[in-house]
Amino acid sequence: MKICRTTRTLWVEYSAPVRDCVRELRVLPPDLRAGQTVLNLQWNCEPPPDKSEEWVDDFGNRVLRLRHQRIARSFQFESIFETQHASTPVTRETNLPPNGIGAFLLPSALCNRTPEIEAAARELQGATPTEICEYVYRTLEYSPGATTLKTAASQSLQEKRGVCQDFAHAMIAICRELKIPARYVSGYLPGEGAMHAWCEVLLKENWRGFDPTHNRAAREDYVYVAGGRDFRDCITASGSFKGHGKAELKSLCRTAARSDADFHLLPGK
Repeated sequence: MKICRTTRTLWVEYSAPVRDCVRELRVLPPDLRAGQTVLNLQWNCEPPPDKSEEWVDDFGNRVLRLRHQRIARSFQFESIFETQHASTPVTRETNLPPNGIGAFLLPSALCNRTPEIEAAARELQGATPTEICEYVYRTLEYSPGATTLKTAASQSLQEKRGVCQDFAHAMIAICRELKIPARYVSGYLPGEGAMHAWCEVLLKENWRGFDPTHNRAAREDYVYVAGGRDFRDCITASGSFKGHGKAELKSLCRTAARSDADFHLLPGK
């Protein structure tokens, strides 16, 4: 067993006072998911929200909505949680969206179907998910800043570069073209200072994680936070406000993993 401790901080700086602020966050993991269990979780917000509410969306993701009547210049949100992980990160399907498994077989906005995707699928006809993972890893060059949050899988494959989000989208799009159900996952990895993205593929009624950015199967220390058809279903932070100020979002995360025998837990909830 592994225990991971994750700290995530979000800052929003406004150039002028704003009002009627609403922010939705998908940064908290589900309490229980296959081999991952939340042992402790706490969050705080400054300034404190005038109202907060939480629900689970169609993909099983926790959504936290924070409302502020007024924010002078800055907003800060911090979450700290510990998760325990089984040695085999495999999950059976429990939370399908309303349209069922088809959501992970059909093209989506960022895992689209184009001649580039079709050509890659023809080349990989009969390939295993492990081989598809290696293909994406060898095809794309990791290049921060080369793509945006709106870049689709076809574009990253055409330009042969991207970041973890693009690697995941490319593998998902190819898997779906080959009639293999696949979905997008966002979460954390020990030692990385930003959220990571990988994908899960349905094999014999079990979802198995693959990380094409690192060309490997998802390990037990991968901290699952949210999943969906593509990045759009897992957006970390979104929201709206009224006023003339401009908003700048910054974030930092830190995850550490140790065995359950030598990890000191947070105080109880």
